[in-house]
Amino acid sequence: MNQVVSDHGCTIAKILGKEDVKDIDTEHLVKYAHSLALDLLKDKDGVYNIREYFLK
Repeated sequence: MNQVVSDHGCTIAKILGKEDVKDIDTEHLVKYAHSLALDLLKDKDGVYNIREYFLK
């Protein structure tokens, strides 16, 4: 989830109509980051294997 917020926080903010990731209340940010992190972990296409990110 930290990687998602770090790499995609600004995009999450834009989707939610916010100026910055800091403008998202913690509960909502955790909800969206958790969902996106699971998407990356379960990527069936294997185009972007998030697990390799942590093996480096």
